[in-house]
Amino acid sequence: MKKALSPECRFIKLVSLQQLKEDPDLLNAYDILWYHRHDSSDIYPEEERLGEPVSKWVSEGGKLVLSLDAVRLLNAWAIEPSPIEPSTFMVVDQGFGRKRGFHAYHQHPLFSGLHGGAYIWNPNSDQYCRTLGFRKGVLPAAKGSKVIGIDWAYITYHEDDKLVWQTPVGKGTVLAIGGYMHFADDNRNQPHLERFTQNCISYLVSGDSEEEGCYWDYSPLEICNDLKLPEGEKPPDCFGELEKVFPVGRRGLRETPDGCMYHCSFKTSCLRAALAGKQGKSVEEELIQRGEDAGMIGFFERWSRKKRLHSKKNSERS
Repeated sequence: MKKALSPECRFIKLVSLQQLKEDPDLLNAYDILWYHRHDSSDIYPEEERLGEPVSKWVSEGGKLVLSLDAVRLLNAWAIEPSPIEPSTFMVVDQGFGRKRGFHAYHQHPLFSGLHGGAYIWNPNSDQYCRTLGFRKGVLPAAKGSKVIGIDWAYITYHEDDKLVWQTPVGKGTVLAIGGYMHFADDNRNQPHLERFTQNCISYLVSGDSEEEGCYWDYSPLEICNDLKLPEGEKPPDCFGELEKVFPVGRRGLRETPDGCMYHCSFKTSCLRAALAGKQGKSVEEELIQRGEDAGMIGFFERWSRKKRLHSKKNSERS
């Protein structure tokens, strides 16, 4: 871990729980405190008692990183009310390696130079793995908390497993990382782990990073159906028929006919109606495919968009 931190830190010192217990003011000499807990046993009383001085230090501007089982301290210290739940599973090579890591929503400074996601752990053999975070419909409830990274297994996004999040505490912040940071294990992706670790430090040191960060949004989806038709007029028979009001033209692209564009007062509401139904899904699929063919989007982006589209179709059926 010290090797991974060295390029970004001018001064690194290992501080024991006993030292902090005897002199909590030690924290005032540091900008960042990183607590890495590779131990799934119950939280020790000594750890719980550190909640007050550490929370005070963070609220005054300190930056705290909690990794692996250390994220459970957010519950123990009453910073995070939502339960942080563990999950244990077997990581098996099924022909594509054992890559595990996190992915941002588009991009975030934690993944700078990592193309929006990082497989930070790729062990040499099949083995059990433990992660901690918020599962299914549970979200971090501490005020201002944001989900930065979800579980990422090979090319599969697990949006319901939120493993990396950030919580503001007063003037400071807590960065929680609930998995895959196994510094001592054999890891084929060690450079990825080290880069991610260095990005964590850079992000906390820089504060408001020049690189804009995106966060996973779990707010409820809303369906807007506010089509407004011109008063006193009856829509034409072709109203909302995709292949008539937005057909594929000679260049292979969909376009609005001149008769609709310049002579129909229903053109806006008609086009919305055409794209709002099942026909609209086929247009979205066409756009995804065209973007890939033109090199505008890559395989993962195309796969992600198709997955969201498929989920949307399934929800409408139900």
